[in-house]
Amino acid sequence: MLALMTGVERAWRAQRPWVAAACVFVTGCQSPRSAPAASTNAAAPASAATVVSAEEKQESVVFPARRAVVGQTSTRTRTTKSRIVFQGLEAHPQNERIAVVLEARVIAVGDNGEPTKLEVHVATNSHETWVEGGGKKSKEGPLVGRTLVLERGGNEMTVTVPDGQPAERADVNDIVQFFSTLGTPSVVLTALQAKPRHVGDALDDVAAAFSKAIFDPNATMNMGGLTLVRVESSASGRFAVLEGNQAWSGNQGGLTSRSTLLRARVCLDAPNAGATSVESSWTLEITGKQPGSGTIEVSDVTTP
Repeated sequence: MLALMTGVERAWRAQRPWVAAACVFVTGCQSPRSAPAASTNAAAPASAATVVSAEEKQESVVFPARRAVVGQTSTRTRTTKSRIVFQGLEAHPQNERIAVVLEARVIAVGDNGEPTKLEVHVATNSHETWVEGGGKKSKEGPLVGRTLVLERGGNEMTVTVPDGQPAERADVNDIVQFFSTLGTPSVVLTALQAKPRHVGDALDDVAAAFSKAIFDPNATMNMGGLTLVRVESSASGRFAVLEGNQAWSGNQGGLTSRSTLLRARVCLDAPNAGATSVESSWTLEITGKQPGSGTIEVSDVTTP
């Protein structure tokens, strides 16, 4: 049955809506030592109401522009967990966990302040599958321990492997997808920077920019109820917390999907604007010869 699960997972992973969503948000929280990694229908149901004090509502929140600096480094960690139950096999839920850790260094910066060339070291790329009550299978990605150089020139991305050893295109693409927006400003940050915000504000313009950025002709992605829920302060700076409901639907390999909550923390310290973490949870519905249902949880974090 693991083989069947893998086939279904290939279908939903081909759409990668959760990957696209995180790439739109995650741009790296810049610091002198850090660097970044790259048609709307009815809105999804609004998230639970957040109680906002009068003082918080009066606070103006400005999302500053950012500029990358050559030599900055960052570590990006994404963990994806899935649990699928096929009808008739309810006693044997099937699980998958993928963990990717990428260490990036900025080599060049464009006139717009965005990095255009990165050196990316693949520190971790692990894949585990197991049936509850059974054994676990684990494997490491073929590029673990190796370094890639990504460079954006116009609309093209070039990738080189400095060690000179051959690399399969599919394996390289699995890493490149994390930096698909290299060299271009985040559409979400650009929308956030359009005007001052306040805690409790509905960010409808940002939600529209988000949905447009991840348009897929084979699926529908909606962001609804996106709100600036609070501002947090810590030793590492000030962060705006955004929450919203994200919905994806499509049909590939008998898969449809509906999401629940997306939460992002965005650094407010100029010139360090950027998302340092994005979390989302999804529900799945599988139709066809082997119907079932499941959940996916994604955590995508960038740290100096």
